[in-house]
Amino acid sequence: MPSATPNSALHNARALGWVSFFTDTASAMVTVLLPLFLLQTLGQTPRDLGLVVAIGTFVSFAFRWLAGYLSDYTQRPKWLAGSGYLVSAIAKPSLALCHGWLGVALLRVGDRLGKAARSAPRDVLIISQAAGRTSEAFSLHKMFDLAGELAGLVLVACAFFIWSESSENLVRPLLLCTALPGVIAVSIFFLRVREPARQTSLSPPRWTFRPLSSHFVVLACQVGLLLEQPMLLGRLVELGVDGSLISLAVIIALLAALMATRGFRDRMTDRRTIVYALLINLGGLPLAIHGSVYLLCGALVATTMAQAILLTCSRSRLAQSRSSRSGTAYGSFYLVVAVTGALTTSIGGWAWERFGFAIFIGWLWWVSLIVATIIGVQISSGRGAEAAP
Repeated sequence: MPSATPNSALHNARALGWVSFFTDTASAMVTVLLPLFLLQTLGQTPRDLGLVVAIGTFVSFAFRWLAGYLSDYTQRPKWLAGSGYLVSAIAKPSLALCHGWLGVALLRVGDRLGKAARSAPRDVLIISQAAGRTSEAFSLHKMFDLAGELAGLVLVACAFFIWSESSENLVRPLLLCTALPGVIAVSIFFLRVREPARQTSLSPPRWTFRPLSSHFVVLACQVGLLLEQPMLLGRLVELGVDGSLISLAVIIALLAALMATRGFRDRMTDRRTIVYALLINLGGLPLAIHGSVYLLCGALVATTMAQAILLTCSRSRLAQSRSSRSGTAYGSFYLVVAVTGALTTSIGGWAWERFGFAIFIGWLWWVSLIVATIIGVQISSGRGAEAAP
């Protein structure tokens, strides 16, 4: 990696942090509004919600592998990431024009394709100037992420609170409002983010699906299992919870995740931090089985915290294990997340509609326990600190 002075080591992390702040403001608005839009405004079923989330999740993570490979091949991560931010900025407000789940799914694919195109190149941009401060850089970026999500949720909650009598008519206008933070994010990206110097001594990367050790593959599976938050929000909608209260629940969850990320910011490569995240998830997920709204919100807080910690840990540890071809490694990591997350939400939507929400949560807990056990065995045996060459 190119050297960086202490003052510039976190420049891209900060610049991309602000980009992510505004991007995630829009994304958080869509995350809360999507279950309301599908289940209430359009009158679709939980299965349709599961399909839309599954398709979006798979596209979002699967194509990150291709973007990571292209980032290494072209050594132009800034333009790949920039195109992704631009596509997402267009797709999100366009959701307001949909009148059926298929249109929502197609635009969600467009939005997630944009996220796929930017994620691995963005991580390359962050570590390109981190100068050995990768844990701090990724933690800083994640805190901007979470702060942006909080901002989006506060906006939605305030809108539902102020115009509570016409809340059913607010969803489309709020979706249109996501255009503004998208424009700001794209502008900051192209004006402030620095592209790293090309490494001309490197040979073209191999076209391979296997740049990861088994440890990172299993970590990616666990991250994918933690992508069930839209299903938890859908359950709150099914229980008749108001949109402003749903926003408040997610705000509390994100505040908890923000504090956890800040608290562990210097220990994101520590194996014990991974264990803490796994225990938080396994302890919180069973709360969703009961019909209590408060317990369901507790499960949402726990899984959001676990996801934020585990994903940041994985990104930081992967950065430390790679000296080159980091784009391909990150892309491959996200590919495994894609497959696991898509299976989780698609099976979850089917199981929820056929057997009930409690059966879906019970199945998810047992699968999470098995994966967590495998990670625990890897950590205790001292394996998994390296990515495959």
